[in-house]
Amino acid sequence: MGTRRPTPPLEAAPPLESLAVEPHRSSYLAGDVVHEPLVQGSSDGWQRGLTLPVYALDTVPPRVGGLNRYAPRTPDARAPVLPSLFLPGFPKSATTFLFKCMLASFSPERVGCGPTAANWTASACQRRFLLTALRSDVFGQMMQSKETFYFGGNLGDAFYQDGLLSFHGPDPRPPPLSELPALWPWAETETPPRPKPPKSVPPREREAWRLSARAPRRREMVRRARAMCEPPREQGGGGGSVVEPPSLASQWASRRRSGDTHPPRAPWDPQACNLAGRDAVERGTCVGARRCSKRGVATLSLAQLTGVGESSCTHPACERIARHHPTDSRPMTCFWDPTLHVSLNQTDTYCLHSLLPWAKPAEFEATVGDFTPNYLCNADAMQRIRRATSDPARYRFVVVMRDPVMRSFSEWNMFALKYKWEREGNFSVAMARKAEQLRQCDPQLFRAPQRLRALSTKALGKYIRRCFGGGKAMQYLATSLYGVCIEHALRLFGREQFLFLRYEDLKRMQPAAVIRLIARFTGLSADAALSNEAALKQCTAWRKKPRRSNAPAEQLAAAAAPLQRIFDPYNHMLTETIHQSFRWTVTDHIK
Repeated sequence: MGTRRPTPPLEAAPPLESLAVEPHRSSYLAGDVVHEPLVQGSSDGWQRGLTLPVYALDTVPPRVGGLNRYAPRTPDARAPVLPSLFLPGFPKSATTFLFKCMLASFSPERVGCGPTAANWTASACQRRFLLTALRSDVFGQMMQSKETFYFGGNLGDAFYQDGLLSFHGPDPRPPPLSELPALWPWAETETPPRPKPPKSVPPREREAWRLSARAPRRREMVRRARAMCEPPREQGGGGGSVVEPPSLASQWASRRRSGDTHPPRAPWDPQACNLAGRDAVERGTCVGARRCSKRGVATLSLAQLTGVGESSCTHPACERIARHHPTDSRPMTCFWDPTLHVSLNQTDTYCLHSLLPWAKPAEFEATVGDFTPNYLCNADAMQRIRRATSDPARYRFVVVMRDPVMRSFSEWNMFALKYKWEREGNFSVAMARKAEQLRQCDPQLFRAPQRLRALSTKALGKYIRRCFGGGKAMQYLATSLYGVCIEHALRLFGREQFLFLRYEDLKRMQPAAVIRLIARFTGLSADAALSNEAALKQCTAWRKKPRRSNAPAEQLAAAAAPLQRIFDPYNHMLTETIHQSFRWTVTDHIK
């Protein structure tokens, strides 16, 4: 066995106070200063009876409707529906709360379309509802994805592939599943209750009884996952025989012999190929896109799988695993479960890592959302999002900002004292190290908002890319410099496409105000949710008592004053760019 490499020592950090210059005009208000951004809305229209942030009173609905379909082959063809609603920032700023609130308020069933996917069509239900990307486990059980990280962030560079095949996933209605409703996977996200055996079943036989009771549904869901992930098959000419598509290797060999250098036709062509004839960039995307999954048994380079048969091309959004061929699925979760063989008689199965809806024009009224809060401080992610649609004006972004001192402390507390990923156990030292790294990355731009604003969009993106850590986790300081990341985003998208909220205001808003404001900004249907007790409860901020922090209050108190001075110039960028209300008081970070 190899020896483990010694952990390198942490870099020395200067005193935090030495990096904090006294500001000419502090953005932080004293604790005795009244700061009241919430006001009563007008007596008519959507604001009636609502207490809202003053900076959100002029929120306008989206001007672009319809589905954000990605590169359909023909105007009437089915095509993937990509996200048009993002919550791109910031971590530890109530993004999980908003995700749960919005799902509880704007799901197809909650807006009034009923529980059955067959009724979620535009002809049956003319209300706009919210969908997210899905993923499945080894039994085909579908689950909602809050954070896809596809365009960037923690693992985005590993996930992102031009062509978006591994993001939008296969068509949920391949020929074997053509009789199912278009949105059937989204109707299967509720985990079935655990079967309860009758009293007549002896205790030692109850687990076997439960497996037997679950088997029919699991077998059907495994079949559906297989139908989506396996290469498409064609019916032969005689006796209804099935013709397997030729392998990619054999296609390449045949083309080389004939002198044809063009790539072979894969089982799944990227949607970008539909634009390749008239767009040079998309032509390169089509040629270079990965066509087959590189996860699961595909990593083993085996022609035959023991007990299964041929190892074929799997859709890039899927992962094929087999009983006799253990594979490492990390960072995904797709590991063999013995129940698959014992109860379902399976020797292989598929996990879907990402699945988006596919639709014809106006087939249903839906908005797809991606709630990854790490995109905004990742310059590549925001550029990729812009390139993913032919009409960037259709995008809507909800951005929540928390007192940067408290946001950075909350993230450090989670990774240092809860998860133990952060090796530095002193908050002041951890922040001093991050501040010194940012200063050394570009001394001329450290705490210099006017110089940052003077940069071209390309230069600003390059600076964020080089100095902000890609929006990844544990960027306690950089991810709290909201003004820089927002300045870059506003170079790519219009101001009206953003709904900016202070975390502290969101925390105090009534649930009806939260639902109405989000509905106004996104175009989602809200009337049914406003009278639904479950939705109102889920949109009540902090309805539970806050959990006790792992970190002592002394650590926060010791770092608060110098951090205020470090954050000051960046906070001033917010008041100048967004609204004068985007400032904080010293009491916002007192525990």
